[in-house]
Amino acid sequence: MTDDIQGRDRTTLPVTARHLAGVGASAVAVWLVLWALAGLPGVRGPWVASLAVEMAEAALVVAGVVGVVALVVTRWRVSARAVEDARSGEVFARSVEQLGHDRAAVRLGGLYALDQLGRRDVEYRQLVVDVWCAYLRAPVEVDEAPEKAIAPMGADAGGSGASGVPVFPAGEREVRLSAQRLIAERLRGGDALDVDLTGAVLLYPDFDGCRFGRGVFTGATMLGGAGFSGAVFEGEAAFSSVEGDVVRLDGARFAGTVFLWGNGAELELDDAVVGAGAPVVGEVAGWALVERAGGKVFVRDDG
Repeated sequence: MTDDIQGRDRTTLPVTARHLAGVGASAVAVWLVLWALAGLPGVRGPWVASLAVEMAEAALVVAGVVGVVALVVTRWRVSARAVEDARSGEVFARSVEQLGHDRAAVRLGGLYALDQLGRRDVEYRQLVVDVWCAYLRAPVEVDEAPEKAIAPMGADAGGSGASGVPVFPAGEREVRLSAQRLIAERLRGGDALDVDLTGAVLLYPDFDGCRFGRGVFTGATMLGGAGFSGAVFEGEAAFSSVEGDVVRLDGARFAGTVFLWGNGAELELDDAVVGAGAPVVGEVAGWALVERAGGKVFVRDDG
């Protein structure tokens, strides 16, 4: 078994088994050649027939060895995979449990443990992103002690943040920023994964250049400005009822349905491209869609 940069490779046979299979095939091929020679005129010496029989016996022995080795290797691979799957399951469960801990440092540890799991095991990558998104969607409990609360966007501690968003308890700000950063890093790593941040409170989210499968931000609050410049959405993209500051979508590419209605936040859509046949639900004041080769492009509507 080998590990590549994209995660575990569970399909590659060990080199030893492949080599033994090649040896067995070669022995059979040599035996067939000798058997054919034994039947040719002028090549009927007893040594040829004897050698062919010996080669046949050797081929059977090699084939038997190859079969035994292949069986052992297969059972070893199945056993190793079962052990690895069990270990991954334990890491996942323990990390998710850490996200509910009272201490921010423990929650951060859970985030990064999930990150390592997703890097190591491709089967967990979407699930890990789903957990990070669920954490960001979860309601934030405001600390009862004002002096221990951190107000985003420079709001007064103990009060409300920008756009009426409540303050975050001490340490929670860093946990949320880390979760956002990990999601963005994963989406910039080549994986087009689904992201559902419906109703989430995001702090300075930076998803520039990210590649989404399905990206849902309906009802999200984006504080400090949000970056989606050059992002690619291969599936549905929902930016409806988004609150907060400026959301930059310049140069973004949409291949699926785009939802853009009822936003309180300002959307910037310079040169954002909507693929051919992809519907746009809603409209954004000050922007118009212009037909271009291969789709439509958002341009400023000064009229």
